[in-house]
Amino acid sequence: MATMGEPLEPGERHDFLAKLKLLGFDATQFAVYSSKSSQEVFGSVHERIHVRRESTNITRSYEGGPGKAWAALALDDVKAGLFGPP
Repeated sequence: MATMGEPLEPGERHDFLAKLKLLGFDATQFAVYSSKSSQEVFGSVHERIHVRRESTNITRSYEGGPGKAWAALALDDVKAGLFGPP
């Protein structure tokens, strides 16, 4: 079962958007949300973080959850130009 559009912890989202601003991006152009899926066989839950830049219609997904560096990976992609220029 998968659920989409779940909000992130406010601190995680805020920190990510603040770093986008430091890189010269308009953080209001970015949507950040999570989806979770569970595997009934093993009882585990997998979280994906989705980052979407509205102005370019580009979305990338990252593994989320405790100890996962989704924000650092997303910022690396931003710096590499995968979401377009600032």
